Amino acid sequence: MARVSLVRVCVDYPIHRYDLSKPDTVPSETIGGRIMLNRGREFVRALDLVSLNMAEGNRVALLGSNGSGKSTLLKTIGQILPVASGERIVEGRVVTLFSTGAGIDAERSGIENIHRLAALHNVPRSSIPELIESIEDFSELGQFMKLPVKAYSAGMRARLGFAFVTSIKADIVLIDEVIGVGDKGFYKKAQQRLSEFMTGSGIVVIASHSMEILKSLCTRAFVLRNGRIAYRGPVRDAITFYNER
Repeated sequence: MARVSLVRVCVDYPIHRYDLSKPDTVPSETIGGRIMLNRGREFVRALDLVSLNMAEGNRVALLGSNGSGKSTLLKTIGQILPVASGERIVEGRVVTLFSTGAGIDAERSGIENIHRLAALHNVPRSSIPELIESIEDFSELGQFMKLPVKAYSAGMRARLGFAFVTSIKADIVLIDEVIGVGDKGFYKKAQQRLSEFMTGSGIVVIASHSMEILKSLCTRAFVLRNGRIAYRGPVRDAITFYNER
């Protein structure tokens, strides 16, 4: 059974002073939350005393402005980020749909990458031929599956990553925005696959700025503000709360 429990969880990002005249030293990811100082240590508290429970069958939306803590919360549930304090319990196999290109080696072919990603996700070797056939069919990459990924366009890489991630069985699915993959026709196909993928998962959590997507895929919601949960309840009520503020 899938389960997620956070009890008074805090997540901190250490602050480093950057030279704005040197773009390579400035982080590309925007971080929100509160800047704090404790015993001479300066940091951003990205999640502040967050408590929540999710159980089998939950379809949860995360709402909030940029920097409110949505992505940090997803990464905390996915056990990607350490917690500074509080208790975190995550039971079940977690699959993340944060970046469709994550883990893909540009020097290897599409098929070689499927073998590699399958090994990283502990997919049985006996299941790989069927997995490759499914991904080839859905991604519509054809002969490109045999070419190095560095020859792919950004859209083709996204198709490969999206097809792989949505082929894995999971107990907990974490999605940071719904990925746009290719043209409108393919995007509609991807939306249908995503819906089917969610049906077979125990807990699904989605962060998105698209209210229509959240209303169509989720039933519950959390609204985040400055790293804290400002509202929790039915998704339509949460959207109303978010829009009014």
